Amino acid sequence: MRCERSAKSPREATSGFRAGNARDMGQAHTIILVDDHQAVAEAVAMRFEAAGFRVAERLDSAKGLIGAVQKRKPDVVLLDVSMPGPDPFEAVERVKNASPGTKVLFFSAFTNDRYIDRALASGADGYLTKGEPFDKIVKGIEQALAGKPYWSPDAAERVSKVQGQPPVSRLSTLTPREAEVLRYLAQGMNCDELARHLGLSRKTVEKHQYHLRDKLRIYSPGELTLFAVREGLIAP
Repeated sequence: MRCERSAKSPREATSGFRAGNARDMGQAHTIILVDDHQAVAEAVAMRFEAAGFRVAERLDSAKGLIGAVQKRKPDVVLLDVSMPGPDPFEAVERVKNASPGTKVLFFSAFTNDRYIDRALASGADGYLTKGEPFDKIVKGIEQALAGKPYWSPDAAERVSKVQGQPPVSRLSTLTPREAEVLRYLAQGMNCDELARHLGLSRKTVEKHQYHLRDKLRIYSPGELTLFAVREGLIAP
């Protein structure tokens, strides 16, 4: 989903990457970089290579990411937050299922609360900003690789605020009828079958389906089923 766009040039977009000494990292950690700004991605990849990482692959959207992860088994996936194609936030869980050892961090010029909240909810291992000094970005990745999520200073305040509040289940945002429709959809019923089963019109079922998907921000049948299993609505 394209929500915002930086007006900076590729040179300006990477101006925060201050030069530093390359680290002795032993065997190079591998990275898959996902960013739809080709010139920026090329510049960023060069910085990471110089810092001792190996950029195994560059993609311009989350489409094809899972296949690349299965093939490369990277140590790190860096995802921009606003790209055409599949929702990058929804890709996090699929990446971790495909390669449990891979750390997934968002890497963006934007730090608004909505992006940070979604990154946190996705289970990502951190959020890096493109304006940070490059040595801080490297340290952030190393911290995530060591098992401790890293949130850039611009994101950390929001994360601290959110984590200090009781967690809100996305399931709790649904009405009882929407939760019922979700359960049957996750079991494989189509709209016509659901309408007959619940004694509703197809149009009403489609309306409930639209609202529950919008509230949950889940749009594929597979992801809907996984969510229902995690929330205990249906058996695995």
